[in-house]
Amino acid sequence: MLGVMVAYPSLKETEQALLNGLSLEHLMVRCELKDAAGRVLAEGVGARSLKQDYGDLNKCLKMAEKSAHIDAVLRLAGLSEVFTQDLEDLKAVGEEVPKPDDLAASPERKITALECQRLHKRITQLNLQPTRVQNWARRKWQITEFNALNVGQFAVLWQNLETWAQDASAAAPVQRQA
Repeated sequence: MLGVMVAYPSLKETEQALLNGLSLEHLMVRCELKDAAGRVLAEGVGARSLKQDYGDLNKCLKMAEKSAHIDAVLRLAGLSEVFTQDLEDLKAVGEEVPKPDDLAASPERKITALECQRLHKRITQLNLQPTRVQNWARRKWQITEFNALNVGQFAVLWQNLETWAQDASAAAPVQRQA
């Protein structure tokens, strides 16, 4: 319908590595979405550990391809901030501080759109100024948008929000009743 073709240019390298007897533990696949003239409109990347699929190379490859394809489609349509491809990110989460145990597995993973929404909501609930919070993140990590935070940075920022809100309420002038 859109005249977009899918290509996986990295598959040739993977195939050649396997034919040469290289033992793979992880697969990374690049997906390109091209127009009729062959111009690349969007790219996506998908990675998978062979352990995740109990050594089933075919399944591992298909899952990495699927992930790369979804990533490319989200980028093409500019929807990466609206949708997520990780099912675990769709679980409802409370307003508690992210636990360090939850972060240990993937502290470098970028936060999801849902986590970004949680952050904006929490900033509003605590009556903090979003621009001041963003300026702090920019100075600390050179991040201009909350959606660029990784999970570890998100946890640090979340904890700071509570402290900043307490400091702001303690510094607020007391209003006298007439």
